[in-house]
Amino acid sequence: MFDRVRDAIHHWFNPDSLPPAITNVSCHSNPYDLRPAVDAIMAAENWILDRIPPDQKLVILMGERHDFLTASLLLAAVLKRHAEQLTTHISRDFALGIEAPHNEGSKLLSGQFDSFIKSHSKELIKLCSKNKIPVSCNDIANIWLEGLPPVIDNTEPKTKNLIERHRPDLVDRVIFRAPWDLLAIDFADGVTLSNLAILENALEHLQRTQARIYIQHCGGRHVLGSRHKSNRFENSLTNIFMDRGFAVLPVFAHFECSKNFIPWGTGMLGQTIKISGLAAGDVPSEEYYSLRERVVATSHMKL
Repeated sequence: MFDRVRDAIHHWFNPDSLPPAITNVSCHSNPYDLRPAVDAIMAAENWILDRIPPDQKLVILMGERHDFLTASLLLAAVLKRHAEQLTTHISRDFALGIEAPHNEGSKLLSGQFDSFIKSHSKELIKLCSKNKIPVSCNDIANIWLEGLPPVIDNTEPKTKNLIERHRPDLVDRVIFRAPWDLLAIDFADGVTLSNLAILENALEHLQRTQARIYIQHCGGRHVLGSRHKSNRFENSLTNIFMDRGFAVLPVFAHFECSKNFIPWGTGMLGQTIKISGLAAGDVPSEEYYSLRERVVATSHMKL
């Protein structure tokens, strides 16, 4: 088993391991058409699954700008395509991990939403519930205060245990709730700790579901890391999942927003789905449903 996983990982680092035609996806001609992006993701997934050992699992990292509506709709379309695929390929069962605080999971998944959960994130959770898609909130516990960035809650037991194992210097740190705080979840150290929490919670979810394909929703900086010295590729979700023997398919839903912070020299861009040209930005909640219908109608997909 070790030799097969080692060989699969070695092959995965080959920069020519994914056909270029499916790694670069342009949606500029119609920013509301999701089909080229969904088709590319599914083609890459099938290409990988045909080449790795049958007992090796695949993780798809759906990197996004959380405030871009089309990223959420793209993820919903990918979930729908997987549900359709499962009717003919029973060995390709799947589960979803959401970048939401793990300690809020039971509340969120039961439909109790706080104000910081965006309307399209709520719709995503409802979609999973309606279609019985196994879903887990995998992010590290954090605290939100209006007008300030979220900070890691180092008093929450599971989170405190993780910090004790990986960053003991932060266990007793006073939370300043300010952008420069080392516990700010968007700060480099915060992203690294968030990645470790996502990995550990995803492993637990996979143990429960035994899914072959794991789709992890996350912000773009989690996928390959960034150029900050504390958030290098080595600490990225791609690398830490590969270290555990998973095949990984990195995806950027809005690559034009991510390309300037991706670290140099990762050797992974040739194996990454880079989508550009999807409609950017968010909309007021009262306009959400009309825009959602516009996307669905254009893509000929019922989400």
